[in-house]
Amino acid sequence: MRLYPSAPRLRRRVILGDVATLISIAVFAWLGLTVYDNVAELASLGRGVRDAGGAVGDTGRDVATSLRGGLDSAADAIGQVPLIGPEVGAEIRAAGDSAADQLERRSGEARGRLVEAGDEGERRALQTARTMAWLAFLLPTAILLARVLPGRVREVRTRAAAERAFATAPPEILARRAAYSLPYETLLRHTPDPFGDLAAGRHERLVAALAEHAHLAPLTGSPAARPAGGIENRTS
Repeated sequence: MRLYPSAPRLRRRVILGDVATLISIAVFAWLGLTVYDNVAELASLGRGVRDAGGAVGDTGRDVATSLRGGLDSAADAIGQVPLIGPEVGAEIRAAGDSAADQLERRSGEARGRLVEAGDEGERRALQTARTMAWLAFLLPTAILLARVLPGRVREVRTRAAAERAFATAPPEILARRAAYSLPYETLLRHTPDPFGDLAAGRHERLVAALAEHAHLAPLTGSPAARPAGGIENRTS
């Protein structure tokens, strides 16, 4: 099955149309990638929230360590006081440990919530970017192909059917088909007297007109003398 017509001028036109279609699809792909890159930048917000959560956890841990160390130092100093020193120092140390533990726990919980929210935000941003990128590529591509492909398929099938018909039909039948069905301007491009040629049995120019109408290359030699294998088309 021949994808492109044998006639050079028509072949160039069809090839240019296919090239334009491929270029359009490439442009749509570039548009999809551009949309993805732009929307995916929103994922940086989620990463920022996640980093903030990590900073909160680190800060809470550092503050808790400092608090515990400061109160331990105070407890050691007070512990030197006779009688009540050791007991008060122990209370201060216990209070410091409790406050530091509570601070570490709460900062850890806050860190977990922020990290989880950041991860979820980044995931949703990337998912949205992928969805919008595919839509930006597939939607116009589908519309373009829906407009182009059916016509190209019909054209290829029609040309293949015409080639089979030309390969088996007698010249006089093809000449009658041309004289009775083709537009006059097509006939007159090949012969000034199409019906006279038909009546006189001059089939060659009528068959050539029919070949042009079927988007086949001009015939070589006389149709009446062509081999049984069919007409010869110019190679693409």
